[in-house]
Amino acid sequence: MTTPDPPGLLPLPDRCHFCGRGAGTAGRFELRARARELLADGQPVALGGRAFDLLLALVQRRDRVVPRAELIDAVWPGRIVEENNLSVQVNTLRRVLGPALLVTVPGRGYRFAGTLDADLPAQTAAHAPAPAPAPAQPPAHRSHLPVAQPLLIGRGDDLAALATLIEQHRLVTLAGPGGVGKTRLAQALLALRGSGFADGACWVELAPVADAGALPGAVATALGLKLAPGHAADTLAQALADRQLLLALDNAEHLLDAVAALLDGLLARAPALRVLVTSQRPLRLAAERVQRLAGLALPQGTLPAQAAQAFGAVALFAERAQAADSRFVLSDAQVPAVIALCRQLDGNALAIELAAARVPLLGLDALLAALPERLRVLTANRDRSAPARQQTLRAALTWSHDLLPAREQRLFRRLAVVAGSASLALVAALARDDAADAADDDPAGGAPWDVLDALDELVQRSLVEVVVEAGTDTDTPLPRYRLLASPRALAAEHLDASGETAPLRHRHALAMLAALERHTTAAEAGHVGIDAAARAAEHDLDDARAALAWAAQAGDTPLQLQLAAALLRVLPAPLHAERLALADTLERLEAALPPTAPAALRHRAAVALGLALAAAQPQRSRDAAQRALAAARQLPDDAHGRWCLVQALCEAADVVVDAADVAPAEALLLEALALEDPAWPAVRRRATVRVRAAIAAARGDAAEALRLDRALLALSRAAGDWSPMTQINIADGELRCGDARAAVATGQALVAQLQAQRDDSHLGYARLNLAAAWLALDDTAAARPVLRAAWTAAQRIQRLTWWCDQAALLAALEGRQADAAALLAAADAHYAAAAERRQHNEAQAHARTCALLGVDAAHTQALPVPAEPLLPRLAFGDSTTA
Repeated sequence: MTTPDPPGLLPLPDRCHFCGRGAGTAGRFELRARARELLADGQPVALGGRAFDLLLALVQRRDRVVPRAELIDAVWPGRIVEENNLSVQVNTLRRVLGPALLVTVPGRGYRFAGTLDADLPAQTAAHAPAPAPAPAQPPAHRSHLPVAQPLLIGRGDDLAALATLIEQHRLVTLAGPGGVGKTRLAQALLALRGSGFADGACWVELAPVADAGALPGAVATALGLKLAPGHAADTLAQALADRQLLLALDNAEHLLDAVAALLDGLLARAPALRVLVTSQRPLRLAAERVQRLAGLALPQGTLPAQAAQAFGAVALFAERAQAADSRFVLSDAQVPAVIALCRQLDGNALAIELAAARVPLLGLDALLAALPERLRVLTANRDRSAPARQQTLRAALTWSHDLLPAREQRLFRRLAVVAGSASLALVAALARDDAADAADDDPAGGAPWDVLDALDELVQRSLVEVVVEAGTDTDTPLPRYRLLASPRALAAEHLDASGETAPLRHRHALAMLAALERHTTAAEAGHVGIDAAARAAEHDLDDARAALAWAAQAGDTPLQLQLAAALLRVLPAPLHAERLALADTLERLEAALPPTAPAALRHRAAVALGLALAAAQPQRSRDAAQRALAAARQLPDDAHGRWCLVQALCEAADVVVDAADVAPAEALLLEALALEDPAWPAVRRRATVRVRAAIAAARGDAAEALRLDRALLALSRAAGDWSPMTQINIADGELRCGDARAAVATGQALVAQLQAQRDDSHLGYARLNLAAAWLALDDTAAARPVLRAAWTAAQRIQRLTWWCDQAALLAALEGRQADAAALLAAADAHYAAAAERRQHNEAQAHARTCALLGVDAAHTQALPVPAEPLLPRLAFGDSTTA
């Protein structure tokens, strides 16, 4: 019993013959479906699996035009495939069958135009004469393209862009790092567009050509030409003068000068010639147009497996892993690991293929964990016919490295110490041979011309990536430079072998210290806005962390302390956990300083600690502020020393302001005002204004405090600082003045801004004030979700004190008296543990809660204190913590 053919398919015998219906089709073909063989005039034809599947699909649908989508589903069932892959396989079949057997119907699809013997009457098929031989044609060169080309994955847009360039320009260079997929893309272009040239296309592999003098001969051999002895380039140009040809020169990076000279002559004398070159760097010819090929695309976040495979890097990994082990099927749970792996491999196609080949042996998780040793792990290319330089990741990278001159090799290995991206000044510091100049990180660049030339060569050869990031002025993007991850692994090996690792690490640490301090100094001097300086500093964070780790490992305590203090000054507020951990490290290093340590070093550490801990841990901030003031009093009496003393006086005053006794803070403020220079920029003049506002609030003069906070905000805006903490204080001040509706309006606008910027650290405080304003209006429905959203931030920064007072008022207003009483007790316990007093608005909330409960405010400390895990349930009457 035979199984009926699926709907829409014609019967297909196990063996059948076909030829073209019209004249001019050469050869008679035999299709053996079960054996998956195609013979031409009795001889086997080498045909790839996808091309054979396409031929079967077309033959089974020979009675109609087949839409492209239907063919893709037939050849790549269950896969997301770009349409250009179908075009590549169609062109593969046309090279084998001739152009007449596969007809393109524009806008509709393809049709098989051959006649199967099974479709002819029996007598006709049995006695049909052999087709007439095709007219003799002049011998043509072979294209030298592989008949069976692997699937082109993730390069649909790149292929379309390359096709447009080659239509518009006579010389196009496809440039990119080794292994990124230049060769495969160029082959796909020739397969797709080569038939549009009267003389076809020709592929020339240049990697085996070691001698520049042999270049013309290699091209001629590929074209089937014989060159007369001597003047090979001229003879080749003469032979191509009337050819309409697409010529591709693959892997030209080691013969750049020779290729450039040859093509300059060929293009001048062969007007119909078009040339595609693949190389790690451009030729730098006037007629050249360059298309840079970057790594394969990756999703920004995790996606379901099917959606993730719409991105080239994930699709390639999944396809190659399945080729290595047919049992592999990418699952939703594996997608994050695959994305992380491909990202660490910079989306490089060869590296991804080599990694996928290791999946059967290691598994996905172990493979990801082994990537730090990628040069030892990625050594198994499943394609043994690939060139030697593509058999391992190390071989591919070594091919690129060995093409570099000595100067570029030296810079390449020294860039291995860069953890993130480097400014031009950092590159120059690492390139210098004079270690004394290593920390001269000139913000204007200051790199010698030879360093610029060496860096440009690395960029042109696609070993160094140019990253354009916002600078101190958002309208002025600054280029930065980084080694791709895999080249960096090779560079680190060469750096270790050179014996330069330790001195280069030390030089890098000094340069990073200078860079961090430059960001802070520029902001404090008013040369750069506060926010702009913070954005610029973020580009250096990865390298600053790496420098700090090296200083700790090297046991260089003074350098470690300076780096920790400088890094703490520039770490963004949202990195709260990292800031606290770094503060612990800095405090430990500060405590270990000998009494004879320079005052500037002690001042630097204490100032950074005081500023970093001001909101999160007030007592530690007070202690640090006192140490900073003591050290500042020992600094030289010059312009810088006076500013450091004013800053220290104001920080010390700010942290000692107390409603019970403002005299100590006032004394420190008066000393600071006497030293303050009216000509100072706004960023410095705001220090005394902030203390004046705090003192006014402590005195109970809410209106004056609010006025000063608004003046402080104006100074901050002039200093390029949008100052969320000052705006939080303004909302707090409006509530303190009894204008709850103004506090709601200010709070809502601020919360929206902070949510857009994802500043969770300040967002918690802003939400707390907004909830307090809603509670002052007795609007529990509006206050509850805001306070719930703020609760998580309170737990993260370990500041539940203020939150408990407002949560107690919410519970009391909602009639949850037991919960309110327990939260009052918790708040009292937190204040007592931190040795703090309630601020005005929290005191008001406490008094209102006590009044609603009928409890004497002076005796709430006697209430039983609940365990901290119970607080979320008490606050909101359930177990949800938002």
